[in-house]
Amino acid sequence: MPTFVPDFVDALEQELATERERLARLLNRIEALTELHDYAYDLAARLRKPLTVEDVFDSGHSEQQRAKLRALAERITASEQGGIPAYDSTGDGGNSSESGAEF
Repeated sequence: MPTFVPDFVDALEQELATERERLARLLNRIEALTELHDYAYDLAARLRKPLTVEDVFDSGHSEQQRAKLRALAERITASEQGGIPAYDSTGDGGNSSESGAEF
């Protein structure tokens, strides 16, 4: 008599592995969004104005800080669909006509 239990268990293990990977990507994206949000919130308070995407990504005072902001953007855009409104991760300026008000 054939048994399907190992096949079913294998399917469940594969599904669990897939969902765990998806969850890890989502958690990584949430952490990056949170860090970028906190940075942008503080920047908006310092500048006392609504921010544009350019305000945020041009605000780094050192190459290290700008690299950190780019890395956050990469984590956000690489993890899931959605990304950062009007952010062009290629670094060639993107669409500067966007207001960045989505922040």
